[in-house]
Amino acid sequence: MAEGQSNGNGRLNSWKEIAAFFGRDERTVKRWEHQRGLPVHRFPGDGRSPVYAYRRDLETWLRNGKAPVARSDAAATKQPSPEVKELHLTGVYLWQKRTPASLAKAVETFKQVLVLDPNYAPAHAGLATAYDLMVEQDALSSVEGFPLAKEAAERAIALDPGLAQAQSVLADIEFFWLRQTERGLKRFALAAKLEPTSVQTLHWHAEALLYSGRFAEALVQIGRAQALDPQSRSILSAKALILFRTGNPAEAERLLMQLVANEPDYPPPYWGLIFIHLARADHAGYLDWSQRLFDLKRFAAGQAIAAAGRTGLAASGIEGMAAAMLAAAEPHHAKGDVTHYYMAHINGLKGDWRKAARFLKQALASHEDSVVDYSVDPAFRAAQAIPQFQELMAETTLPMIK
Repeated sequence: MAEGQSNGNGRLNSWKEIAAFFGRDERTVKRWEHQRGLPVHRFPGDGRSPVYAYRRDLETWLRNGKAPVARSDAAATKQPSPEVKELHLTGVYLWQKRTPASLAKAVETFKQVLVLDPNYAPAHAGLATAYDLMVEQDALSSVEGFPLAKEAAERAIALDPGLAQAQSVLADIEFFWLRQTERGLKRFALAAKLEPTSVQTLHWHAEALLYSGRFAEALVQIGRAQALDPQSRSILSAKALILFRTGNPAEAERLLMQLVANEPDYPPPYWGLIFIHLARADHAGYLDWSQRLFDLKRFAAGQAIAAAGRTGLAASGIEGMAAAMLAAAEPHHAKGDVTHYYMAHINGLKGDWRKAARFLKQALASHEDSVVDYSVDPAFRAAQAIPQFQELMAETTLPMIK
């Protein structure tokens, strides 16, 4: 068999063939053997072709994250111009403000960078981050924003596989939109290896762990993110939800109330306070915070549903509240103004676990990003204790929470 030719069982019979498998030079893969445990074997006494390896072993080595996913030669050597650097920093500043207006400006800024330097990977990663956050801030729908974020992240990774920011955006999309839960968590772990001090990776990884039901792990990751960026309101909001699910609602409420007092126009803390009041069966407080959130977002359907719930609660308690909210929500849902997930939430409040399960499945099928709240939302606590509901949820990508 000639040197460099693999045989039928997937064996590579030289350094040349192993290097070709990775698209690198022989010096690089020899270094990987010594420094990173590349699974290479040796033929005893054969000076012509002293090594061999199996494709399946090399693929496993890659999947386990042992390969150094570093920048391509072109990305590593080319230095951006001062104008590109300055514009890129402006884009970073804008996306970190996390408002719909600042994110739109960030997108335009990163596009300007890419006109000047189409192969500048950090600008593609910044563009991916901005599009991703525009979905979070309701500036773009998930069906608009996530494909744009995915395309930009994949372009950044093609230019620079070692860019943790781009890997974390793609992980976020895999986990939250494509519902490829394990794949997303593995990519988050890869991004953390690439850049252990990336605040974005630590923060988003923590949220993925929270929404997959791994609350204790989420608390560790969000603590690391907060230590690196203690002033981030989004990190504090995420930490409050994690504290709530790890059994510390008082501290969670303190953080959220502090955020609302300092930044009353920032929506995420309101959801946390809605969940906290619902969990303690303070239904008047639950409706009050719902009303405040819907007023902030100018969500007319939500305002009508909360008002109906208040009337129902006064008339006949939690049963009346849930029934009135459901009656108010149904016509808005029929017009597409209310999500499948919110219908599941109300049916959970009503105690109708079959309809709650049906709407949850519809929310998943429609790629509604709000469906991730399932693991945090107290409206489903009673249903999650019912074996038949657990069986229905086992058919989905939602976490099993009891």
